[in-house]
Amino acid sequence: MAKKSLILKQKAQPKFSSRAYNRCKLCGR
Repeated sequence: MAKKSLILKQKAQPKFSSRAYNRCKLCGR
């Protein structure tokens, strides 16, 4: 399971599309 802070970071809309983060929605990988 990924850290909650990382999951929140991934859910946030990035300022730049290159910052978008690919991870599994269930396990957070």
